[in-house]
Amino acid sequence: SNQYHLNLGGNFQLNSKLNSDVNFTRITQNVIWGEFTQNQISLNNHYQINPVLNLELNYNFMQMNADLNYYNTENSILQEGDVNQTSNTVYLGIGLNLNRSKISAGLVYQHSKNTSNILKINTNSNARLITENESITNLFQPNIGFQHYLKGNKNGIWLSSQLSTPVSDENLGLSWSNTIKFRGTKKTWFGINHHFNSKINSIESNGLIIQNGDFLKNKIGASWDYSIKPKTHFQLQILHENRTEFFEKIDYNYNSIFGTLTFKF
Repeated sequence: SNQYHLNLGGNFQLNSKLNSDVNFTRITQNVIWGEFTQNQISLNNHYQINPVLNLELNYNFMQMNADLNYYNTENSILQEGDVNQTSNTVYLGIGLNLNRSKISAGLVYQHSKNTSNILKINTNSNARLITENESITNLFQPNIGFQHYLKGNKNGIWLSSQLSTPVSDENLGLSWSNTIKFRGTKKTWFGINHHFNSKINSIESNGLIIQNGDFLKNKIGASWDYSIKPKTHFQLQILHENRTEFFEKIDYNYNSIFGTLTFKF
């Protein structure tokens, strides 16, 4: 399958203590069962209470549409229709800065509305079945995070780890993300990251990245960051993902490459 990812955003220093990021993301992907489109707008706010303590408040609105057109050769069933989801996600957290380390804790809450309208056709008997569903899902996800510079920001190694326990209806999951970055030269960083999910798709980056559709089990990646100029930054990221297909529960691997260019004004 092919995925196309567009991200536009800006950073605003509102005053000496408040910093905000606004981002728009659009994802389109052709998969085995049809076409998947996701649009989301996110707002990330950091408020520095004092040199040691900071608050983080994030909001994410997401709209997802999946156009289904899939033929199952094993049972001769053709499925056509659409699946839609809209969600509102809020994260509230607190961070504690201790010299070269940072400890953070917070809670994510997501309210989602899901609707589907699917036509199933048995191509042998021409029997038809229309199913329409509407559901509401509430998800709570406590997060605990830890970051540490082994040798300082300018010439060292940066470690980051976050543990989450997403809870949705009667399901309890576990999510664990780890990142390690090495400074290569004065202008470059090299990174390796890993993300693991059990049972439930977790919400990444404190509510800023929403996983929907196919279930993400494992994700491993490598990144290269380069400072072109003091206010111009480029990042190249390569990802390998293990996913389970949404409708037929088929396991598959997915590879992607992202390039991000950041300007500061």
